[in-house]
Amino acid sequence: MTQRRVRYFELREGDSAKFLEITLHGKDFTVCQGKVGLSGRQKTTSHGSGEQAKEAANKLMWRKHAQGYVHLSDEAWARAAARFWGGPRRDHLGFTSVKTFHVPAFGKTMAIGFGPEDDGEMELVEPTLAELGDFSASFEEFLYGHEEHYLTVCAKAFERYERIYARGYRDKSSLVTPMNAETHARYLSLSRIHMQKATTIRLVFDYELDEEHGLEVVFKDNEFWGIGGISDVVW
Repeated sequence: MTQRRVRYFELREGDSAKFLEITLHGKDFTVCQGKVGLSGRQKTTSHGSGEQAKEAANKLMWRKHAQGYVHLSDEAWARAAARFWGGPRRDHLGFTSVKTFHVPAFGKTMAIGFGPEDDGEMELVEPTLAELGDFSASFEEFLYGHEEHYLTVCAKAFERYERIYARGYRDKSSLVTPMNAETHARYLSLSRIHMQKATTIRLVFDYELDEEHGLEVVFKDNEFWGIGGISDVVW
């Protein structure tokens, strides 16, 4: 996987504060911009080569610089990411964002978790500013494609249901019919989102058909990685 490169800019005029985030990922060139503190609008375009994508990014950076946008250092960019999250706080599950975020396709608004959850056996470490910066870039990519990710979750969860549960499920009279990816999704409820690593996002679901084991889906580099019972997926 080609390493991502992120550049972060801000424009502050009076009470107005805008940001511009430019991400290079191989041949892909992504721009996210909007008001500081909000998710912003994101657009990704593909180019013929990595060099062409880099050239397009450089042209945009020079144009925005002429408009008054200032490139923030890595530390300043990380601090901007901390503002995006509202900073980390400690709760019973580990470290989470202070701010809450709405994920429309999943119909949920929640704080976002950082790193491993508290299992009572390991000492948790508060995420660094740099890690918060990486988390914000990955989460914004995830939000941009939330509708596609929801459909992926529905399809993969239904495939797993057919493989593991369909034949042996005892009380079939309680199931909706016909059972397909769309109707099966009624048994899933997103309970939390965790940023596990810089580019790894873990979605944890309450699963009505298997309340004991639940369900989790992992996305890595903004693509589906794996599905299984809670804590079963290796990333």
